[in-house]
Amino acid sequence: MDLPDELDLPESRWHRPPQPDEPDIPDASWNRFREAKPESPWPRRLAAVLSMIVVVPMAYAMPAAAESRSAPSVQKETPVKGTKVPIRPAMADPAGKQAWKAPPTVTWPKPQTVELGGEAKAATLASGFPITLAPREGASAKAAAAADPVKVELLDTDRLGLALRVSPGQGVATAKAAGKTRLRVDYSGFRYAYGGDYGARLRVVKLEECALDAKAADCAPPEPVKTDNNAKDGTLTADFEANGLYALTAAASGPSGDHSATSLAPSADWSVGTQTGDFTWSYEMRTPPALGGDEPEFGLGYSSQSVDGRTSSTNNQASWVGEGFDLNPGGFIERRYKSCMLDGKKTGDLCWDQDNAVLSLGSSSVELVKDATTKQWRPKRDDGTRIEALTGATNGDNNGEYWRVTTPDGTQYTFGLNRLPGWVSGK
Repeated sequence: MDLPDELDLPESRWHRPPQPDEPDIPDASWNRFREAKPESPWPRRLAAVLSMIVVVPMAYAMPAAAESRSAPSVQKETPVKGTKVPIRPAMADPAGKQAWKAPPTVTWPKPQTVELGGEAKAATLASGFPITLAPREGASAKAAAAADPVKVELLDTDRLGLALRVSPGQGVATAKAAGKTRLRVDYSGFRYAYGGDYGARLRVVKLEECALDAKAADCAPPEPVKTDNNAKDGTLTADFEANGLYALTAAASGPSGDHSATSLAPSADWSVGTQTGDFTWSYEMRTPPALGGDEPEFGLGYSSQSVDGRTSSTNNQASWVGEGFDLNPGGFIERRYKSCMLDGKKTGDLCWDQDNAVLSLGSSSVELVKDATTKQWRPKRDDGTRIEALTGATNGDNNGEYWRVTTPDGTQYTFGLNRLPGWVSGK
């Protein structure tokens, strides 16, 4: 079917000239949308729903809040009126009599030569000479004075101590000079020349002649001689050969203890924190063995960080084993208090807060928690340890409070008991 030609279209009012008598009425073919059609309500409803979906998640949700309540009542405390404490006179110091008021006088003997022994010589001290003849065991002083004479020469050397040379006296045959002579040396004048109980550590050593030369090399070390040291009288006695070089030197140890230098032995552990710079050192000490092998572990520990962390507002007193060291063989139970300023008190004192305690035992520290129902104390990290808060001890507390701790292996520790079982018989 062929499309109609434009000229074949129906004649409209636009293709013909207007008639003067004909009214101006719009063509009905161009005004077919003049009448309103009914609108559907769904587009508006859908727009409202989409708006709510987009806007609602963007709205601010108010957080949940507990119901308000009134503030608790403030703890009321009555100040205690203080009184002046009378000052008592200081008690006499029992060690004051033995304390030195001034450094002791030290007198070294002058270099000199004295011949001891013989019929005309007495076994007494010469003028300022500290060496005399001493009797042998079982012999009398008269026999010592009648012995063959010996010549003793005190040398002026740079050695630390007293150096002397012993040689045969005049008229003594060579055969007799091969024996030994017992001499007594009085060191009371220089017993306090050095510290560490210097006099009690003195001993006699035999030297080679090269020992007097400071530049000598490959010289034999001193040879100790059996010496009887009487620290109370300040004398020592030994047997000297008639031809020999001797010296009085202090040993590393003596009756008062060992004064030799100690090193970081393999039994001690030390480490350095690469991040904090903390130097730690520990040393395990030996304890007497017990039946069943239940001897306690005892050690000494040092930490430089424990010293660096102290401030002016803390207790900076050093422990009983020294600065930076820590030694708590028995542990402790501590109760903590809160500042009174939290209760509205303008004071720096501490006030009671609630029942609380912290147990420090061995190498661990744990907070103790009190059960409100059973009134039983338990560790916060409960490992089976039994905690008992008891009363009735004689320790100066108002009700004699003390604690008993029983570990899972059955070991019991008491804190604050003061009078342990058997204290009457052991005092």
